[in-house]
Amino acid sequence: MTELFSTTGFVLRRRLHKESDRVYTFFSRDLGKIDILSKSGSHPYAKLAPHLESFSHVRVFLVDGRGGFTLAGSDIEERLTPDPMDTVQMSLFLSGRHLVDLVTRWHEKDSWLHDQLLSWMRFCHIRRDLHPVRAGFLASALGLRMVRHAGYAPELFVCLHCRREIASLAFSWSGARGGVVCSDCLEREDATWFRARPATPNALKLLRFAQERPSEDLMKIKLEHGVALELPT
Repeated sequence: MTELFSTTGFVLRRRLHKESDRVYTFFSRDLGKIDILSKSGSHPYAKLAPHLESFSHVRVFLVDGRGGFTLAGSDIEERLTPDPMDTVQMSLFLSGRHLVDLVTRWHEKDSWLHDQLLSWMRFCHIRRDLHPVRAGFLASALGLRMVRHAGYAPELFVCLHCRREIASLAFSWSGARGGVVCSDCLEREDATWFRARPATPNALKLLRFAQERPSEDLMKIKLEHGVALELPT
């Protein structure tokens, strides 16, 4: 027995299916990450899925059958689109979708993450002509907040190896291990931490601040170019 219902969310990605169908990976506030089949969705004159080709917050009408969710219709709840000529703004929109896709599990409801993505898309929608360094910082901060929510927060306060508080001026950042390592451990276990790269106290402070604050607050701080380049991407 089939059931018709609606939900809101964002398209994360899409792929072709068979000859003319299209499958959308959709992040719903009610259902989490799901796949939606749009029959004849790749056809140039497809009527059911035009709103799913954008970054907007959309409402989809779905049929829940034995084979999964099938698209019955769609409508835009809030139009959120980048300027096609602004490549930096476009990259921010794409970063938000990609990060959500990375940290979500299938069919796992996560209203917090949905609201974060909606807030991010609204934020990006009104930003024009951002400097690439600032945009990179904003995307890194979004990634920090999302991985923290998923339970994989980087260690920014104590050494990953000896667990002592990072209090000195000499430490490095290990992207592979997800956190900072003190200079003493770096010297003793240099083979273990060969990919770690030096970081400054200002960069560490910026990371700590970024994972706690919304994007609007990050627009207000002065961002030094050299410090920004130290941040993980």
